[in-house]
Amino acid sequence: MAVSAFFIHRRTVDHVLHRIVEIRRVPPALTTDEANSDDKSRVISSLSFNP
Repeated sequence: MAVSAFFIHRRTVDHVLHRIVEIRRVPPALTTDEANSDDKSRVISSLSFNP
């Protein structure tokens, strides 16, 4: 029984490690600087007055 528990645990750990590697390989959509810059430009454009 301990042997089967070990293999189940090992398979779970392998699965978690595989998912972490997959997540780390995906390039980020936006860096936080780019996202903050985009937010600032939206706020500035929404505050400007266009008659």
